[in-house]
Amino acid sequence: MASWLIPDGCGPGRGWWPSPFHGLGLAHRRGWDGELLIVSGAAALHHWFWFLQTDLPFRNESLRPVGLAAAVVVFGAGVLMVHGQRARPGAFNVLALLALLTNWLALALALLAYPTSPLGRSLGCALAALLAVGLARHAGRNNESWLQRAEQLITQLLVISSLFSLGPLLANGLLLLLAVLVASLVFLRISSAGPDSWWPRISWGLSLGFGVLLALVGLIPAIGPSSSQNAITLLLGAAAAAAASVDLTRARPSLGWLSGGLVVSAAVQTLAAGWMEWLALAALGAMVLLARRVRAPGVLAGAQAAGVMVHGLAWLNLLLAAPWQAGTVSLRLLPLLLLAGLLMKAGAGGRARQAAIVLLAVDLGLATQLLLAPLSPLLPATAWLLLALPLADLATRTSARTARTLLLLGAGYLLAVLVVWPAWVLPSTAQLGLMLWRWPLEGLGLTVLLRWWRISHQQPLNAYPGWRRLRPYLLDAVMLTLNLILLWELSPAARTLAWAGLALLLINRCGNNLFEPRGRLYALPISWLGLLQLVLALRDLRLDGGEWGAGNQLLIGLAVLLQIVFVVWQHRQTPREASDAPSALAGPMALLKRLEGQRLAAIDLPMLVGLALAIYWRFDAGLLTLLWSAQAFLVFCLGAWLRNNPLRHLALAGLGLCLLRLLVIDLARADLGLKGVVFVGVGLLLLAMNALVNRFSDRFG
Repeated sequence: MASWLIPDGCGPGRGWWPSPFHGLGLAHRRGWDGELLIVSGAAALHHWFWFLQTDLPFRNESLRPVGLAAAVVVFGAGVLMVHGQRARPGAFNVLALLALLTNWLALALALLAYPTSPLGRSLGCALAALLAVGLARHAGRNNESWLQRAEQLITQLLVISSLFSLGPLLANGLLLLLAVLVASLVFLRISSAGPDSWWPRISWGLSLGFGVLLALVGLIPAIGPSSSQNAITLLLGAAAAAAASVDLTRARPSLGWLSGGLVVSAAVQTLAAGWMEWLALAALGAMVLLARRVRAPGVLAGAQAAGVMVHGLAWLNLLLAAPWQAGTVSLRLLPLLLLAGLLMKAGAGGRARQAAIVLLAVDLGLATQLLLAPLSPLLPATAWLLLALPLADLATRTSARTARTLLLLGAGYLLAVLVVWPAWVLPSTAQLGLMLWRWPLEGLGLTVLLRWWRISHQQPLNAYPGWRRLRPYLLDAVMLTLNLILLWELSPAARTLAWAGLALLLINRCGNNLFEPRGRLYALPISWLGLLQLVLALRDLRLDGGEWGAGNQLLIGLAVLLQIVFVVWQHRQTPREASDAPSALAGPMALLKRLEGQRLAAIDLPMLVGLALAIYWRFDAGLLTLLWSAQAFLVFCLGAWLRNNPLRHLALAGLGLCLLRLLVIDLARADLGLKGVVFVGVGLLLLAMNALVNRFSDRFG
């Protein structure tokens, strides 16, 4: 056996021609498959050692034809020997299979190693594949199914080897991978026609493996001579995978996903050329149409997944390359919108439809940003608010899953507005007629939040546990937004009046209908803000030595009047139970609810102290005792009218402090005229208070 396969004069032994045939003949005569396997393996190893010993890859080129002829004769005879008498109909023979694979492997390696030209290697593998096809048919006629499957698999591997041998002759590697993928799909079609066995499973693996390899290589933008040629090649691969998913009797969804992945790779190839979106629209539209017309497992899902990836690539490219010309970006965005609409229509329900809705919403938001931002930084925020406005209404008319998606999209639009608000909206001084542009924009934002709050309790929205947990925060968002707008946009005097009016609105019937009972809990802190703003405004004016005009004085007077009306209204109402407070704000809400019941400490005393401080900063020190006494008198009258003894007692305490100040401070003043006015005024107030007590004694019981 040591002298087999070694040509005469080229190795240590002589007479190599009869040796292998003698070994094969002995194995054939004895009928033992193990002996054939040993003979074939030894011949293959010896041939390999001879190949290395003669250094054929670098020298001894004249020995290549001899070595190839020896390999073809010996290993070809071994293959034919297996088909001669080694197989039994219907019986699987492991040793015979191993002997067959050993001879074919050695023959294939020889066909790849000895020829020097790519065309010669390819032709040799092709001829061997034809031999394997003939042997497979022979085995099929003899009902040797396992041998037939083995020869068919060997045929497939030889064809793939033949195609790969042509690689040096092709300038574009994607074309080679496409040819291999098509060949694998053809063999997959052939293998799937018969009963399920290991050959179809191996063909599935080879087809998917080469398809994934083609898709991954196609993601390299600079590969190949032309991006357009690369895109066409990848689209042909996608079409082949989609067609195979339709034609196969036992198709798997993986081919549809592979088709979508190849479309994504084709889109990447055309990204720099600027027509990626149109190519994706055409290719994925064809896949969707195919999936709706015929049975094609996985094609629709692959198209939907590819649509998501194409959208992501397009968004990233559009944002990184901004700014764009309006016409150019419109041509890039239009196919994305059409593709999202197509996917939304194709997805009858489930997650695919929700994903398409999200894609469409993001496309619209991105379109407004890219098209409108160059005109004005306020326009994108305006468009996002207009897009968010109808989403809650639409959510009440759709299914549960779609409603949740629409609500999340609306929240996303509002979050986008919130992000750009400090950077783009608040610093803007753009005019819209006689007013700043940001004013109606702020009003629109508040309108959107109010609209969402108003319909948030409707069905089917209120049936979602997640929405019920999120819904209470809408009221907090409304209040926070409104107060921030007042704080930023209004003057101190107007802000004082606005906060007093808002506090009054929250406790009346209209406010209860609009904001529900929990809204009235915000009236107390907003009223405190109004009083604090009143004191700070008057203090700053006093310290700066300035004077307010009649308009500001009127606003301050109206604010004081509204604060008094707020106190009266609070005392004439019964606290109502507030519901659906957010868990994160349960503590503050409970505190506000408790303070609403403590009206003397939470309502009367802050109003009395705030107005007293306002008087202190607004008027001359000589008139303070008289004015504070007048304030105490008004509070006393208010307590009598409301039949509120704690309020009356608070007024009496304040009046007592005024009398103490009269005796300690005002008596020491040198101005007799002012001193007389104060004493007479305080005396008249005391007489009026006594008259009230005598006239309405039943109210002071």
